Amino acid sequence: MNRFLSYSILLTVMFLVSACNKEEVYIRPTPEQGRLSGLFSIGEGKQVYFSQGNLRCNPKQKVYRFADEQYDVVGAGNQNISKDYDGWIDLFGWGTGRNPASYGLLYLFYDKFYEWGDSAIVNGGNVPKAWRTMTSAEWEYMLYERVHAEAYRGVHKIYLDSLDQRLAVILLPDGWKEPAGLSFTTDSSVFAVSSVTLAIPLADWRKMEKAGAVALPHCGSRIWGNSDNDHIGITSLTGYNNYGVYWTSSSGEDNRRAWSVETRDSLPELVENLRPFGYSVRLVQEK
Repeated sequence: MNRFLSYSILLTVMFLVSACNKEEVYIRPTPEQGRLSGLFSIGEGKQVYFSQGNLRCNPKQKVYRFADEQYDVVGAGNQNISKDYDGWIDLFGWGTGRNPASYGLLYLFYDKFYEWGDSAIVNGGNVPKAWRTMTSAEWEYMLYERVHAEAYRGVHKIYLDSLDQRLAVILLPDGWKEPAGLSFTTDSSVFAVSSVTLAIPLADWRKMEKAGAVALPHCGSRIWGNSDNDHIGITSLTGYNNYGVYWTSSSGEDNRRAWSVETRDSLPELVENLRPFGYSVRLVQEK
């Protein structure tokens, strides 16, 4: 074998080894890759960043992405859920990370929690296992036990225009500092309430978001039947811009239920719900 050929083979091997090693390197997504700036305590010595918006999926294309805006919701499109649906859904049965188009009352679909964040999210770094769902205990700590917890949560509308106002749970990050020039005050006497009349002007919301505020929009739910008590029939959407429910990763007292964070006519609370219901998913990333 001549020297030139030997040298060429050596370079090829080195290139292949280098390429393989690069594929194995985990790259943490940057803030510009789907992560908001605010830090939220979810336990003693534990903080997380929230994703830029609710999780959504195109079942046919098998693609996950985050909503472009925190207040963005899919709405009626969720009623088209199926594995062949070539559109976006953002209401999921509990733990359906591997099969996001699962629906119906076969509890076999929901017997185990499969993490949505195990999949690559195209505008969230596009690498697997970069995000995760919070547990019920972590939500409880953030909502009720962290420093200034009661002052850092409220339910308000984000005012886009006179015909479009999005109701959402608004969460303020640890060590919140109100941006200068807000017309909507975040003083706890005004902010830390559940109000369907108070609206945050979009210009104010932009400043709050830049300072780390999180909005959990009221997407409603996808139910199996025609009401919360009728679980026989076709999928239907209810409660859009009226209430919001977000899944945790924690199972309930039996294999039919799981814990969720729910906001209807009050501030958010932890509630057990039936696993087949389609609820919102908001992922977080470790500090």
